[in-house]
Amino acid sequence: MVKNLFITGGLGQDGRIICKLLKRKKLNINIITKSKEVNVNKKINYIISNLLNKKKIEAIFKAFAKAIKAAVKRDLDKMILPSTKGSL
Repeated sequence: MVKNLFITGGLGQDGRIICKLLKRKKLNINIITKSKEVNVNKKINYIISNLLNKKKIEAIFKAFAKAIKAAVKRDLDKMILPSTKGSL
């Protein structure tokens, strides 16, 4: 199972080094940033948001939690393994 990481400050000097190390471990990396100028990397998801806007950050995390919860909920009628494919 792949772990999801949310990182703030991932575009700074230390954040770039940490993200580079975490990419090698094949983790899903999500960087929350207020900068609109991001270096597009296929293995990293960028969430552009102002971290001072508490309501927006809470909404991002709640939506992510709802998507994960819905994706892993088992359907008792169709004994199929849960998946997040198409839900996120």
